[in-house]
Amino acid sequence: MSYATPSDLDRVWGIAQIDLVSIDASLGRRDDNKIAAALDDASAQVDSYCARRYPLPLTLSDPGLRLVTGSVCDIAVARLATSAGRMTEIIQTRHDQAMTWLRDIAAGKADLPLAASAGSAAAAPPISPNEAVLEADERFFSRTTLRGY
Repeated sequence: MSYATPSDLDRVWGIAQIDLVSIDASLGRRDDNKIAAALDDASAQVDSYCARRYPLPLTLSDPGLRLVTGSVCDIAVARLATSAGRMTEIIQTRHDQAMTWLRDIAAGKADLPLAASAGSAAAAPPISPNEAVLEADERFFSRTTLRGY
């Protein structure tokens, strides 16, 4: 599932910038297949970082969707720019910021605003990667084993 569309990419980065990094030299115009592949790859990368703490696919509230869409667009443009040989400092910086944010989400330093599920008033809290788990052997002493003492 892609968290951004080509029109989101055009809105976030501008049509001229997307045309520049996604141009197909043989056709002389932007390559929509390249753009779709970059958006899908970036969305999969977001999923790989968020999967540690959130159920997939992400069900996001409006603010959460805006955050994820922006990051997916930044990662996708960096992929397109790298393959086209048109990487700039701004593209690299925004890609690095998106990746830092994703690492913070995976580490529990940042949270995603999830949409409330249909059956509950609020979304379930995210699963902590540092959750304490207790394990023990079966109970040794009980009323049955101590009977008669």
